[in-house]
Amino acid sequence: MAEPQPRAASYSRLTYAAYAIIGLSIFFAFLAARFPYPQALSDGLAPMGYSITIGSQGYSFPFGAELDNVTVAPLSPPGAAVLSSPRVIVAPALLSILIFHPGLHVKADLYGGNINTVARPSAGGTLISFKLRNLQLANLKLLDVWGLGMAGALSGKGTAWVPPVNPVATSGNLELDAESVNLTPPPPLPAVAVGQAEATIGVQNQIVTIQNFKTSGGDIEISATGTVQLAADPRNSELDIQFTLNVTPDAQQRLAFLLAGLPHPPGPTPYQLTGTFQAPRITG
Repeated sequence: MAEPQPRAASYSRLTYAAYAIIGLSIFFAFLAARFPYPQALSDGLAPMGYSITIGSQGYSFPFGAELDNVTVAPLSPPGAAVLSSPRVIVAPALLSILIFHPGLHVKADLYGGNINTVARPSAGGTLISFKLRNLQLANLKLLDVWGLGMAGALSGKGTAWVPPVNPVATSGNLELDAESVNLTPPPPLPAVAVGQAEATIGVQNQIVTIQNFKTSGGDIEISATGTVQLAADPRNSELDIQFTLNVTPDAQQRLAFLLAGLPHPPGPTPYQLTGTFQAPRITG
């Protein structure tokens, strides 16, 4: 009759352990939800020259907080928001929970898609890894300065290291993949189907290096490499890009008016794109 006792004792230990785990989970969830994320995000963005405004903060299961109506804007000079999200989920990174490391996991609805980011201290600065999913190019307005509309869905991944004192010395890399890309010049010029686009990009000391860029499956095929020297005003960033352009036979006649402005016909001979975003120059 004494044999069941060890089993009962074992069962009791498992029960207590389960209660302890549940209790710790509730404790960590409480800490995560009560953590001052707005201040943490503000402290992280201030050295980069940006401020953050948050409409409200609530709880996000199982660990973290939901921030609503989040906008990021430049500190000086004050200007329009550079980022705006209706919902941002912020939580300690999983590794942070285990080793009490001050890392943050941020997921935001952005430009019709979402971005997933983990930021951790590293080598005296901040190491950021991120993934983009289905950002709508029409919402990004990347080519507005040239009077061009653009549609399609952008995804990708990358990492960046931001130093604590001199954020302009940020370094990183990025892999991008865009689908169903279309360019829309002002009427009456015809739309241009770009199709699939892929890019591998590096960043170092305000120089963006286009290691590889190519498109396929559209009216045109582009292959490009080069650099962009970033400026405080993005419109004044300096371009030094080499690219080749090929046009499908079906699109030759439809795009003839646009192609007539090039220094030489499309083909294997490369073009040179220089000047700035605001005032680009194409030479042969």
